[in-house]
Amino acid sequence: MSHRNRMWKEKIICGLLTVLLLFGVGSRVYAAGEDGVSVYLPISQTFDGNQTERVVYQLTALEANAPMPEGSADGSYTFAMTGTGNQEIGPMEYVHGGIYRYRVELKTAEEKENYIYDKTVYTVEVYVKNTDDGLRAEIIVLDEAGMKYSWIRFEHAYIAPAAPEPTPADTPRPRKTGDDTAILLYAAALILAFLTLLFIRRVRLNRTANDREK
Repeated sequence: MSHRNRMWKEKIICGLLTVLLLFGVGSRVYAAGEDGVSVYLPISQTFDGNQTERVVYQLTALEANAPMPEGSADGSYTFAMTGTGNQEIGPMEYVHGGIYRYRVELKTAEEKENYIYDKTVYTVEVYVKNTDDGLRAEIIVLDEAGMKYSWIRFEHAYIAPAAPEPTPADTPRPRKTGDDTAILLYAAALILAFLTLLFIRRVRLNRTANDREK
């Protein structure tokens, strides 16, 4: 590798590291506000093979005092997504510092043939901190294995069933000429035998009549 190519490679690596340090991995930060801070939960959904399927999810608060989006009931919020796309759930308004925890999971209960649903259960932790400028919020998303993500993501798939193989049409079996000939010969033999019997019977009747006349 030439010295010039090596320099370009080092510059690219340094640039990537800078981007990772600036934007971070596994968390999302919301700017401070004097009266509180509004937080939206970013969610992405991919649905391979079907872009019209509607999938329902549920957001559940794991603490009694955790703020929830408008339309929630008893610490639970239900929402839906269709096809492949992104969505933000919220806003959730925080006016006090603390750690707020939530669970996001698939709510669609009906199992459909040829559908594969992502049943990952995510834990969302919202860290709300007091700063000189007001409250500041940071979101951390964890899956069941403890892996960190910057957003919640579900990956579903639809596998189309294989097309049925066409049924071959019934082909009439060709009739064998030899079979027809044998049948005709058999029928002719029967007819000849029948005629022979009639002839013999008639001859006997004629002889009997002649004997009586004598």
